[in-house]
Amino acid sequence: MIRDFCRFGAFHAVIVSDFRRSSYLRGTAGSINREYHLLQRYKRMGDFETLRKKIAASSERFRQNGTRVIAETATEFYKQRFTTKEWESMSWKAAKNPPQRGSLMVRSGALVSTIRPARITPSEATIRAGSPRVPYARIHNEGGTIEQKPTPKQRRFFWAKVHAEGETADGNGLGRWGRTAVAKQLHITIPQRKFIGKSIALNRRIVERLRALISL
Repeated sequence: MIRDFCRFGAFHAVIVSDFRRSSYLRGTAGSINREYHLLQRYKRMGDFETLRKKIAASSERFRQNGTRVIAETATEFYKQRFTTKEWESMSWKAAKNPPQRGSLMVRSGALVSTIRPARITPSEATIRAGSPRVPYARIHNEGGTIEQKPTPKQRRFFWAKVHAEGETADGNGLGRWGRTAVAKQLHITIPQRKFIGKSIALNRRIVERLRALISL
């Protein structure tokens, strides 16, 4: 199982710093214009008491729903990687043997279905992927080498490849698939096909949705 932590405070800081950068204008003329537009906005919204109530209501929505929005957005984004087959515009490496059913990384849908919020609190959202029945989430997300004893199903597949390709013995007595079929240990290299983790694109999407949540 792997987890990605989206800390509410960090995203809140991004919004605050972005708001401050866009709010302060340089120069006297800029300050005057900014003040004018703020006064006009207050006028459209009514008196200052109305504004205060709107700000309070917006703050409460943010407090109650902020991490829920983060969790939902992150879960959606991570699952979409199995459709786009990329991470941060870097395409996943194609399979050497394309699946006969489904698509790359999506044959049964088992891995995608495990991506879900594991914990949501007022200050943190945790997204998980993988489970005891789907133990391969981390190796696909990070890449690496698996060492294992061949299963009966794998051995049947390897012998089927021997017959399908009409493999003949080489100088060592067996061809490539034949040697794999009788091997005591397999060393399988899994390329990285990242689908969960820190993402600039995801951060932008979260900020957009949080801005909509707190908009006056």
